[in-house]
Amino acid sequence: MQIDNISTHGIETRGPEPKAPTRANRTAQDQADFHQTQSLEHALNAIPPTRSEEVGRAKTLVSSLRYPPDELIEGISQLLALHRRKSSP
Repeated sequence: MQIDNISTHGIETRGPEPKAPTRANRTAQDQADFHQTQSLEHALNAIPPTRSEEVGRAKTLVSSLRYPPDELIEGISQLLALHRRKSSP
C-alpha cells in the first residue's frame, strides 16, 4: 500500500463562520450574590494593625546567621525525641 502526501499549498480552506455569542435570558441563578462580602470586609477591618517595630525585629532575626540559636534547636529536638519515646510502642 502506498500513501501519498496531500499538499494544501496554495489551497485556501474556510471553516464555518463563527457564530456571534448570544445572550440568554438571565435567571435568578445568574445574578451575583454579594451578601458574604460584608462579613469578609468586617473580618478584614478587625485585623490588628501591623506593629512595625516587631516586623523590623523579625527581619533582623531572619537575616542573622545565628538564628535560631543552637540552644533553641537543641531544646526542640529534645522535646521531639521525648514525644517520640512516649508515642512508640
